[in-house]
Amino acid sequence: MKTLIEEGEVVRGYLGINTGDTPAAQVYQQPGIFVTGVDPNSPADRAGLRAEDYIVEIAGEQISSAAEGLALISTTTPGTELEIRYFRGNEELTTTVTIAKLRYQS
Repeated sequence: MKTLIEEGEVVRGYLGINTGDTPAAQVYQQPGIFVTGVDPNSPADRAGLRAEDYIVEIAGEQISSAAEGLALISTTTPGTELEIRYFRGNEELTTTVTIAKLRYQS
């Protein structure tokens, strides 16, 4: 309610990934988010994330599920930079993403 009153709308953070179930957690021996797609020109796309990346940490917090990670993103103020640690194949990488404002479609 506070955000609605102050902003005139509910503002949610947006990363721009699609997620799905995969045995990746078994492959990497830790929970995380398997990326099945990246929205073109989204914050994730601009940060270099790709389909089949496996996100294990956002802003220093280990991610135990897609729901947890996406909830963290949605409550992040647009314009905030977050570091994301992920795996691409056997390589562990990090990138910085600038969270955008989720645009609602009517």
